[in-house]
Order: sequence, then C-alpha cells, then structure tokens
Amino acid sequence: VIAKAVARQFANHDEYLAYQKANRESHLEEYRAKSRQWKAEHREQHRESSRRYGAEHKDDISTKLKAKRRALKQTILDAYGSKCACCGESTYEFLTLDHINGDGAAHRKSLGFTEGRSERVYKDIIARGFPEGFRILCFNCNSSLGFYGYCPHHSAVPIAELTPTR
Repeated sequence: VIAKAVARQFANHDEYLAYQKANRESHLEEYRAKSRQWKAEHREQHRESSRRYGAEHKDDISTKLKAKRRALKQTILDAYGSKCACCGESTYEFLTLDHINGDGAAHRKSLGFTEGRSERVYKDIIARGFPEGFRILCFNCNSSLGFYGYCPHHSAVPIAELTPTR
C-alpha cells in the first residue's frame, strides 16, 4: 500500500504538491499548533536544527531579509512621497522617514526598543494606515534638522514649517 502511494506521488508530482499545499492551507492552524507542540517538546533539537540551517544558508537568509527590508521601506516611501520634503532628493538609498514632531525616540520606545530596527517602525506605521506626522527627508536634511534645528537648504525657514508630504 505504501509503495503504491509513493508511486502515485512521483507519477503526478505537481498534482501531489498542489494537493499538499491546499491541504496545509485549509488546516493551517492545526499545522501551527502541532509545530508549536513539537518545538516545545524538542526544544534543543529544534534549536540545533535552526542553528545548523542558519549556518548552512546564511547568504540566502541575508539576501531574503535585505529584500524584505527594502520592500518595507519602499512601501513607506511610496506612501509619503518618495522624495525629500526639503530638497527634493529622490535616491532611495539617501531617503529616510522623519517624525515631524521630533518624537522618533518616543515612538521607538513605545515599540519596545531604542536604537535601530527601522523595520519595526515601518510595520507599525503600515499597520496604522500611514498616519500623519511623518514625512520623507534625505539623511542630510534629517541630520541637519536633528543637530541644528534647520536645514541649510532653507536656512531662513525652520524645516518644521516646510510642507510635509503627508
């Protein structure tokens, strides 16, 4: 009986994979519960397996994570205008999200961290539906604002008075 089942799986492999995928999707919570239970019962084995997988696939994991972070940042840029509200810079690598009221540290702290991890901030903003109070600035304008309270592009006008992109 087992040999016949295996033969069917290989004879119609694409059909079998589609069946497996549909079955998993229709019973997703059950699969997740079983997975959580197995991980709890086999904690050390799971940790070792995860470490080994991470070491063996380090480059692939890094590439995928970079792509996810880039897509997340692009979503934020698209929602808030994709260019610096001060100087008009539009090069992706130079752009960053600015908290208009200067409350970025408080926002990060409310999410449970104080440094780095911009993807958490991005996910929070996306989850809240791209609220007002944010704009896109290039790193130069954002740094100048943080250090000096104005940007040299508009030294006569405090950057807070510039029209935000959202």
